[in-house]
Amino acid sequence: MPVPDAVSPSTGATPIPVPAPVPAPGPLVGAGHADLSVTSSPARTAPAATGLRTGPDDTFRYTITVHNHGPSQATGVKVTDLLPDSLVFVSGQQGCAAEGQQVTCGPLATLGVGDTFSWVITVRLADGYDGDGSDIVNEAAVTAATHDPVTDNNTSSVTGLPVPPGTRGSADLELTKRAELPEGKRYVSPGDYFAYVISVRNHGPATALGVRVTDPLPHELRFESSPDGCAPAGARTGQKIVCPLLDRLPAGETAVFRLVVRVHDAGSRALLHGVQLDNIASVTATTKDPDLSNNRNKPGTTGPNGGPLYLKPGHGGGGTSGGGTDGGGADSGGSHSGGSHSGGGDSGGGDTGGHSGGGHHSGGHHGGGQLPDTGSGVPSWLIWLAASALAAGSGLVVLARRNSLPHLTKDERPLV
Repeated sequence: MPVPDAVSPSTGATPIPVPAPVPAPGPLVGAGHADLSVTSSPARTAPAATGLRTGPDDTFRYTITVHNHGPSQATGVKVTDLLPDSLVFVSGQQGCAAEGQQVTCGPLATLGVGDTFSWVITVRLADGYDGDGSDIVNEAAVTAATHDPVTDNNTSSVTGLPVPPGTRGSADLELTKRAELPEGKRYVSPGDYFAYVISVRNHGPATALGVRVTDPLPHELRFESSPDGCAPAGARTGQKIVCPLLDRLPAGETAVFRLVVRVHDAGSRALLHGVQLDNIASVTATTKDPDLSNNRNKPGTTGPNGGPLYLKPGHGGGGTSGGGTDGGGADSGGSHSGGSHSGGGDSGGGDTGGHSGGGHHSGGHHGGGQLPDTGSGVPSWLIWLAASALAAGSGLVVLARRNSLPHLTKDERPLV
């Protein structure tokens, strides 16, 4: 109510009005206090799926719960969880995301008096962690746009995780490799298709994470296919084969990959003599491996019986030595073996004709002039040289016999 103007008794003038006192400021409309508290509890979760190729390793969930004790509703509620180095963020529910080791959930628009709200984050053990979980400490904190008069309960710290022995420490991986060939065959030839079987065994004690197999093929082989998803890493050469990443390989289990390859056709005489075909694959993992000596297959062990795998020409046909010019043609079973030198002169078809005549050994049983055990071909020039030497020797014998009888007349000398 306005204060009436007072009239001065001495002057009769009207004085300046005196303003009413201003009341002290009170609480703003809509503003209040909200006492928030936060708790966190961990629990182990099973793998998301079974098998070697799907699902993460054993994971853990932290459930972070915020409670509003009032007296006002809270707005802009947010939770921050700082993960220790021993944990790695996997996923979050209800709007949780990670930046490095800090996980942020929310903000929640409003949280009524007496209400609670929970966020769930999923984590896994860091690759290098080898403890038992008792030393893992995780801290969470809650904040809000509304004033919180009590801050002692705005943080939560939880110590320890139920880490099973099989999910920590190191994992010893061993890689072996062998060739799958048709029954009874012990080597491969140009043009052949065959399969390599690569096996990776985890000897434990821990689950191996991030398991990767790579196989750089030698130049004699060409990649064809893989039923297990292995493929060339680059289009330029296609010789480095990479198999799908295994998220986890539990201790005591084995992962198997198959590659179908083709032997290049014979392009040089080097293949005619047989070569050892070595193909070395390797395996790596993000989990520490205490023994790296068995992460690659040893040379000379990819044969079907565990020994070396040899690349040779086929017996009796195909290629340039199986049944072509050197194998059963003019050199081995033709003029040199069963022709004029085998059946005439001093040879008489006996010694030379028996062993060489008809080309039985050269062009028959051993497949076209190959040595029986080494697989090396007999060059045609060597056969030609032997025949020339035999002819020259026969001529010298005739000349020596005629010169050994100088006392006889021309008519008395015997014919030789």
